[in-house]
Amino acid sequence: CRWLERGLGLDKRPSRARARALWVAGYLCTIQENVAGARAMLEECTPLAAQLGDTDAAAWAMQLDGMTMMSEGDLPRARSLLADALDRHRATGSRLGILDASFYLVGVTALLGDTEYAMRVCTDAIALCDSFGERWLKSYMLWDRALVAWLQDDGERAADSARDSLRLAREFSEQWVIAFCL
Repeated sequence: CRWLERGLGLDKRPSRARARALWVAGYLCTIQENVAGARAMLEECTPLAAQLGDTDAAAWAMQLDGMTMMSEGDLPRARSLLADALDRHRATGSRLGILDASFYLVGVTALLGDTEYAMRVCTDAIALCDSFGERWLKSYMLWDRALVAWLQDDGERAADSARDSLRLAREFSEQWVIAFCL
């Protein structure tokens, strides 16, 4: 995050590269639990994406807004923003965006109690992974499916999904997913 922030300070001209660097820096801030830093990036990225007509950056900025709301505990607002971001990623055709937004949306939605919708989003994301052989992000989505199944009191499906997730995560030494599964 620090290196991107330094780079952003070197050239402040509006550009698609700047918009991308802003949302990426904000994303990194969010996963490092630096919500204030993420908000600062978001506050510049959102209007810049609109000014440039950069629909990809706008989708990621909306997702980042949802992620920061999630971090701040505002799950209803996070769900709304993440659902909108998912729609925007679908419109741009960004498979990475679709899968990443789906991961967060499933978790937030499930925690809000709408496990049917969460399972639909999860199932769609897993199908997308399967359609192009994506295995790393599929490990995240399988963990999501385990969480939703557990919340639905389907222990067998939860255990099966967690095992499948763990199997894939171990292939990539994906420590986050391994920790989630344990």
